[in-house]
Amino acid sequence: MVPPKMERKLLMAETIFYIFIAILVFEYLLERLLDYLNSKLWSSELPEELAGIYDTEKYKKSQDYSRTNTRFSIYSDTVSFMAMLLVLLLGGFAFLDSFVWSVSDNPIIMSLIFFGILAAASDLISMPFSIYATFVIEEKFGFNKTTVKTYILDKIKGLALGAVIGGGLLSLVVWIYMISGTYFWLIAWGVISGFMIFMSMFYSNLIVPLFNKYRNSYSIPAYEMLLADLGVKQKQWADGITFNDNAPMALIRQQISRR
Repeated sequence: MVPPKMERKLLMAETIFYIFIAILVFEYLLERLLDYLNSKLWSSELPEELAGIYDTEKYKKSQDYSRTNTRFSIYSDTVSFMAMLLVLLLGGFAFLDSFVWSVSDNPIIMSLIFFGILAAASDLISMPFSIYATFVIEEKFGFNKTTVKTYILDKIKGLALGAVIGGGLLSLVVWIYMISGTYFWLIAWGVISGFMIFMSMFYSNLIVPLFNKYRNSYSIPAYEMLLADLGVKQKQWADGITFNDNAPMALIRQQISRR
């Protein structure tokens, strides 16, 4: 016979489990409803307000592209949702937890194995959709610049970065938990916040160059046209205003207007 205290704990755990399932189902249905409502507003006809400003064919193409991507995302999201639901209902997380315990009893190694397997499974599920989106949908609309070689290299780089950065951060958080006790949440919050601030400051300098090449988006004539439009002579610009090669036009306008 199960003790009353243990029975209450099991009942509470079961209640929380079904509440979590209900939240997942509600979120999925809400997203599908929002997709449907948004799709009702789509039109290939150029709005009167944009007549003479935006190209009709480009507008139609953008609407078709958005429509195709939204429909495709419904399929990919549904597969991910069903996979998550099956794992939860069939005890997949419990099975994985038992497997991890059979491999090691070190908390850091256990955490790395557990979340590493989850990440690998998620990537395997999403990969076919990623390939289709890149080489079929993007290709259809003329947006694809990715070769098979580039796709594979980017995938390898992404997995390596995820393992190094994600694994390193997870290990650090688990280690903090092991040594800090009561103040774990505060120290972990500070570490994660510091990491997020660091990444927001240096992401474009450290991570983006691994996947993309920077190039100068604006030629000298483009700068000169903008300066002429703002009534600023080239000498004034050359004497005291400098920009990053990828500086957006809004930033250029802001800097010039301060002179």
